[in-house]
Amino acid sequence: MSKTEKTSKKVGSTAGKVLADKGSSKVAKTLAGSALSQRDAKKSTSPSVAKKAAKVLDRQGGAHKSSTGTLAGSVLTQVKPVAKKVAAKKTASGTNSGGPRGTSSGGARGKKR
Repeated sequence: MSKTEKTSKKVGSTAGKVLADKGSSKVAKTLAGSALSQRDAKKSTSPSVAKKAAKVLDRQGGAHKSSTGTLAGSVLTQVKPVAKKVAAKKTASGTNSGGPRGTSSGGARGKKR
């Protein structure tokens, strides 16, 4: 079992300042909200927030150059790994098939030409 992560007091303080700042971006506020919700170790980062955080760090070259980068790093450390069974189940159920009923293009459903 992996260790449980939670947002530190320092990052929590940064998150509070970002949320209070009217000039903060929507992404920064999303990351701040996620970080604050994770002050309790029972919460973890959602996949959509993790994706936003990864984009922030990618734009900054992986460095925490701003408060947004700090928040991004914090929320990414709190992502729970996806279970292999769930990923395998999605593949087996046909969610990655070429389209409806095995067509590769998706085509026009039910229409005869």
